[in-house]
Amino acid sequence: MKRLGVNIDHIATLRNARGEKHPNPVFAAKKVIKLGADSVTIHLREDRRHINDLDTKEICALNKVLVNLEVSMNSEIIKKALRYKPNYICIVPENRKEITTEGGLNLKDNYKKLKEIIFKFKKSNIRTSLFINPNLNDIKLSKKLNVDCVEIHTGKLANYVKSHKNFSSELNRIKKSSKLASKLDIEVHAGHGLDYKTTKILTKIKEIEEFNIGHFIIGESIFYGLPKVIKSFINRVYSVREQRESNLIKNKVAFFSKRFAAKEAFAKALGTGFRMKLNFKDIEVVNDKMGKPNYVTNKKITKMIQNKFKIKKYNCFLSISDEKKYSTAFAIIQS
Repeated sequence: MKRLGVNIDHIATLRNARGEKHPNPVFAAKKVIKLGADSVTIHLREDRRHINDLDTKEICALNKVLVNLEVSMNSEIIKKALRYKPNYICIVPENRKEITTEGGLNLKDNYKKLKEIIFKFKKSNIRTSLFINPNLNDIKLSKKLNVDCVEIHTGKLANYVKSHKNFSSELNRIKKSSKLASKLDIEVHAGHGLDYKTTKILTKIKEIEEFNIGHFIIGESIFYGLPKVIKSFINRVYSVREQRESNLIKNKVAFFSKRFAAKEAFAKALGTGFRMKLNFKDIEVVNDKMGKPNYVTNKKITKMIQNKFKIKKYNCFLSISDEKKYSTAFAIIQS
């Protein structure tokens, strides 16, 4: 059965855009395995543009998570990789000016250095792979280098497929390279630029045992995960009745923004803000038969008002207005 490795580098890219801790690549590593992936791929680049040292250390230490660490031939990175001891290593070319890995390793020019690096990883019982272009000479050199696997760069094929160009020659190169590698007892992986269509084409090559996919999976997850996440936020902020009313309104953005402003205004009128276990959902705003918005009080709100202002009876008044991109609300609690 063919295996799937999910590259989670761009979870870290998203986190780094804000310089904060969310989304957490460690959580992502555990999540993708729970969802059915066979392994997790991370790339500790020299410029640390996404995954950093702490990410690498923590992800490599996870139980029941097989980690494929991509590294360059940089001596500092090699030392760190040996220290963190991932399950698998894939040696890749790296250029600081590139947006993403642009091709396979130059095995001929880097043969001696690669031989030394591979020996170190093999000595530490780490399965080692080389990221190469689909050509027979590189397969033969990979055998001489005594690697366990090769990952064939599929970027060129993927670009042909996406641009609706003839990809038969490139596909044939991948087939021939895969067959030779398998014949030489080298496990074959494929990666770079893969999407649904390109992966489906490559699944027909029986020698390919593993697909490593990152950017496309993370990108698709944004769109297909959004409905669930947005619904989750709406459920935390708006009551069932408010959501039901929103279904009757054409401009949902305006509807929810006005309700949000009204809830904020009430919290300020109460003088607590969203503390003392007061939640957005506790403050309900519903239109009456004439369309006028009103606060719907409940036992929790009543108790908070009575304790805060030392009163038994009260009235709540609400005024909402909006103009183009803005919504405002005023709330009064009267004893």
